[in-house]
Amino acid sequence: MQQKPSHNITIHGAQSVQIGDYNTQNIINSIQALKNQIESSAASEGEKEEAKSLLAKFLGHPLVTSILGTAAGAVIG
Repeated sequence: MQQKPSHNITIHGAQSVQIGDYNTQNIINSIQALKNQIESSAASEGEKEEAKSLLAKFLGHPLVTSILGTAAGAVIG
């Protein structure tokens, strides 16, 4: 597997800065949106918990973690 190059970035006096790690931030936002939609759905509490559990299991799989990184799994908590 090819390693990503390392970069040092210094930012002063800025707000709402997003430094990209390829599309990691977008993926994390999508996972958070999915979790929010599960929680706000009309499904029963049991169904919601099952869906969140399955999502957490998916995000915790070693292959998924190696692709997305540990930050994606942290969204589910």
